[in-house]
Amino acid sequence: MRAGDWRRTALVGALLLGAGTSLAAQDDGLSFDGGQAVTVHQLGSQFGFPDPDDPDRLVVVFLDGVEVEQGTRHMLADTLVVVLRRGASAASDVEAPAGGTVFPGSRVLEFFVDGDVSLEDRDETILGASSIHVDNVTGRMSVLEGSWHLTAKDEPFIVRYELMRDLGNGVREMEGLQYTTCEYAHAHWALTTPWARIVPTPAGRVLHTGGNTFEVADVPLLWFPGLHLNVDRDRPPIKSVGFGTSRRFGTEISTLWGADADEFLTNLADSLGMDGPVRGAWEARLDNYSKRGVFVEPSLTYQGESSEGRVFFSYIHDTAEVDDLDVPVEDHTRGRFDLRHRTKIDEDRTVDVEFSHLSDPGYLREYYEDEARRGKEQETYVNYRDVHDNDAISVLGRWRLNGWQTQDEYLPEVVHRRMGEPVETPFGTAHLTRREFVSRARLASPDDTLDTGWNTRAGSVGDLVWDTDVLGDRVQVNTGWDVTGFEDTVDQGGIVRGALLAGAAWSRTYSGTGDAMSDVWNFHGVRQILEPRVGYDAVLEVNHQPDELIAIDQTETLRDRSAFLVGLRHRVQTHQRGAVATVLDTDVTVPFYPHEDRDNLVTVYDEVPPGSGTIVTTQEGRTVGPVRFDVRWRPGADIFGLRQASVTWRGEVDSHDRNLDRSFASYSNSFADNGRFLLANNKVDQAPAHSNFGTVGVAWDVSPKWTVAWFLQEDLVLHQTARQALVFRERAHRWLIDIELSERRGVSTVDGSREGERRVTLRMRPSVLVDQSESLLDELGRIR
Repeated sequence: MRAGDWRRTALVGALLLGAGTSLAAQDDGLSFDGGQAVTVHQLGSQFGFPDPDDPDRLVVVFLDGVEVEQGTRHMLADTLVVVLRRGASAASDVEAPAGGTVFPGSRVLEFFVDGDVSLEDRDETILGASSIHVDNVTGRMSVLEGSWHLTAKDEPFIVRYELMRDLGNGVREMEGLQYTTCEYAHAHWALTTPWARIVPTPAGRVLHTGGNTFEVADVPLLWFPGLHLNVDRDRPPIKSVGFGTSRRFGTEISTLWGADADEFLTNLADSLGMDGPVRGAWEARLDNYSKRGVFVEPSLTYQGESSEGRVFFSYIHDTAEVDDLDVPVEDHTRGRFDLRHRTKIDEDRTVDVEFSHLSDPGYLREYYEDEARRGKEQETYVNYRDVHDNDAISVLGRWRLNGWQTQDEYLPEVVHRRMGEPVETPFGTAHLTRREFVSRARLASPDDTLDTGWNTRAGSVGDLVWDTDVLGDRVQVNTGWDVTGFEDTVDQGGIVRGALLAGAAWSRTYSGTGDAMSDVWNFHGVRQILEPRVGYDAVLEVNHQPDELIAIDQTETLRDRSAFLVGLRHRVQTHQRGAVATVLDTDVTVPFYPHEDRDNLVTVYDEVPPGSGTIVTTQEGRTVGPVRFDVRWRPGADIFGLRQASVTWRGEVDSHDRNLDRSFASYSNSFADNGRFLLANNKVDQAPAHSNFGTVGVAWDVSPKWTVAWFLQEDLVLHQTARQALVFRERAHRWLIDIELSERRGVSTVDGSREGERRVTLRMRPSVLVDQSESLLDELGRIR
């Protein structure tokens, strides 16, 4: 006998011995009213004999192929052994379909199927099991060496194990198992653990495991502790794995983990006497950088009946001596802590809390570069709001935790707002929006050079608006006030500032239709919409100018000003593919300043004398401001290069010298049914800044499994490559595997000599976690 057969025989014997002992105990102390009936369709022979150890039991054996049904279970196997309680009849007199045999549940004590067993039960499937034993008294089932297939959130979830016990009521215990979402017999990836238990809960089936090892192609890569995973709601805990190398960080191993935290959060809420349930999830980023150290970032998001938020922190013992901008790393223990929380007390009242602490000024730029460039300011505050209909009261406390930031502090600021309150006037019904406030504030700076000290301000600001429609013309007239008291000023002590505000706006819509028809241009009728508009906005009078006040925030910036804004919007629409489509959308605006020397001072840069290289700046007031254009064209025409094209142009023209100061133009389109490319130009030609960047990007699905994308951004002024990347993406059965080679030009804040950044990265992510609406070309535009 082969070694595998000895092992199998021993395990099967242990199963039967355990089952027999269990049944004996049941017979000694419990009554048996009968389990579920068993229906058998045999393909081969059968025989029966009395149990030599118990005269009250009868054993029936089916050989050479058998099909077994019990309730919702449907099994196929080579052999079936049924143990029956002796009675008037071992088998029912009722014939099963296709001539099978029905054993009544009151007679069946247990049964045992063996040999390449498969089982289907609702959305669960067991394949390739060696043996299955069912205890019909307790309802428990034991499975030897099989794979269990179930569906979780419309995704497959496969568990392969040495031994599984069904303990009834949906509870399963397993030993020596591997679980994955990969349906291949030889899984691309898997998590292995010595034991696991699945327990049904009202929120879904929860998987509890021992220590886990993450494997790719049977190669162990990472180990992490046991987990709790809701297989009906959660994804597998591994969300992303990446390998790479870069100048700044060296060799990188990056992982992102995450799973459901409902049970933990609900239990925590119960222990604190809070109402449940609470839903949420945890994530943990765990990276290793050979040049910097181990980076960890655990986070927890939560949402209850009245509260929601996110809390996270990150930490690294940074072994580098200088950071990315060659600034010395003085404290090698670096990190951050961030809390964002919201509680709705009731339908009207809300409390928001944010807490943000950073170890040093460079940490955010070094490890959260996108957030440092485009994210909101790091701040710490508590804000209470009470909003009822159009009436709102807010109380804000805001203070600076990071001593190196320049930031406004409020201890406190109380604001009352009332929006759109109808007011009867001699000129008809107007709508009043007003704000009353009091605040104790200061502007805090790192070295106290800009520190203003605490200053109390209180005031009232209002705006009264009349809206009317005269023969299709939309007319709006408004007047307002600003009365604010300041505890202290630059050199006058306490004052009260008063200001009178006014404004007006006019607009009208003209439209017309035509019979333009063209299959080539995909025009089926045409509609043109023209919307001219004129607006006027002014501070007619203010008794104290901003330079008399201690500048803390926008409260002090009110000054005499007036401006007209003239605009025109033109749209062209047609019917394409059964829907109205805007083919061309153009918007032009021009500001005019009646008091140009006061309201529109422009810095002029002149080389004096010409050719000397000496730049002299002067201030010049201009009546006409820059002309701004915004044009979007989506032709949808049946012409090569225009079928799925999108063209955008935004520009700003200096009305004085007719120079195109700023412009952005882009053209994107599809090609070869599976490809897309992008061309863009972003230009600034306004002293003292001059820049011109050209961008080209291409993404192409070369096969159903592979996509190639290339992105290049060129500095057309310095003739240097600013950013570029090449990515190969494989769709490897529910996983996206990206191989990325990227480069970004280095720019020092001191002398422009910072070394460029080069990266080589291998990144693996489950496809279900990737935003399918975002193309690979869009992802490349955000190269780190």
